[in-house]
Amino acid sequence: MKLRDLNARLTKTAFPVTTWERVKAGCDPLNYTAADIEEVTGPKLHYVHVDALAEADGIWFDCPCSQCQAGYAARHVIGFAGRCPPDTYCKGSNGEDTRWEVGSSSTGLDNLVLTPSIQTVGGCGWHGFVGSNGVPPGEAA
Repeated sequence: MKLRDLNARLTKTAFPVTTWERVKAGCDPLNYTAADIEEVTGPKLHYVHVDALAEADGIWFDCPCSQCQAGYAARHVIGFAGRCPPDTYCKGSNGEDTRWEVGSSSTGLDNLVLTPSIQTVGGCGWHGFVGSNGVPPGEAA
């Protein structure tokens, strides 16, 4: 399935200074009251959509598995090796940052190649490729 059909977006991390609310440290994030919320000002991670692969430090795309295409709706958030900052995008089952290599001939979404394979831990459990191991460039399967 083509990445464009999976609502793929090339992304770049940004850390604008902004003000937001969060649950105070030590409070249960699933069971809190208004007194447990604090206002914070500082840099906050945002993902900005970019048009050019050369600008991007990652990609988001809808999961191509049949379960997700039928309604489960998982989204893959993939960081590019050597481009994205630590603690952005995804982590492996060991809790460490996970990054993918962009193929040297890749110039955009239509011919993107990522290695190694992508394996979802939890959720639908999709394990597949983007433009490698028999999957055409610019596609995920």
